[in-house]
Order: sequence, then structure tokens, then C-alpha cells
Amino acid sequence: MRIVGFEVTPRSVPHGYACTNVEEGNHSIVEHGGQKVVAGDPIQFSYQIHINHSDKTWATRMEHYMNYGSAALDWESFAISIAIVAACTLVVLCILASVLNKDFHALKTLRQTYRNRTSQIRRRVRSVASG
Repeated sequence: MRIVGFEVTPRSVPHGYACTNVEEGNHSIVEHGGQKVVAGDPIQFSYQIHINHSDKTWATRMEHYMNYGSAALDWESFAISIAIVAACTLVVLCILASVLNKDFHALKTLRQTYRNRTSQIRRRVRSVASG
């Protein structure tokens, strides 16, 4: 026999509380509601084991986790992911467009300044050469 899965449920009981429901070696403390923790009182930690036989085999033990959720949830998650990626892309494109617009405007101003100075130099050269 192999262990296919297990579940742990921690619980503390008052100090000195005896186990009940003893049947075929199964000691149970489920009936007790648990211990209220008060400063200074000792805490007794305990555990219990319940063996539940299942028809699941070792080879199919992970199918429960693989089949978690529904297809609708997967499509919803996919659509939300696409929307987030699209929004982030839009923000990056807006920032890029703003920066490029400023750069092109600065380049246009620089070219205009270069053309004005070049034409001034040409005029001076012509006036010196003709005069």
C-alpha cells in the first residue's frame, strides 16, 4: 500500500484531556472544540490519524491538482492577462511617442538654427567676395 495523499489538521486540547472514541486503534479528539489559549496555561499539542481508503492509484494521484478549476476560469485569467499587457503596452507607447516628439521638435529647431547660421555665413562670404 502506498500513501497517495494526506491532509493535516492541527489542534490543541486542554492539558490532561483524554482521548475518546477509541475504536480499532483510532483515537479521536474531534468532539472537543479545541483549547482556549490563556497566558501561563500549558498547551498540549496533539494529532490524530484517520485512514481513508480510496480507489485512486499512485499513477493518477496528481489528477486532482491538474483538473483544478474550470475552463471558464482559465479563459477569464487569460483575458485579464491580455488586458493588462495591452494597457502596459499602451502606456509605454504613449511615453515613447512623447519623448520622440520632443526629440524631433528639438532636431527640427536645431536644423532651423543651422540653416539660419549657414545662410548668414554665406551672405557674409558673398558680401566680402563681392565688395
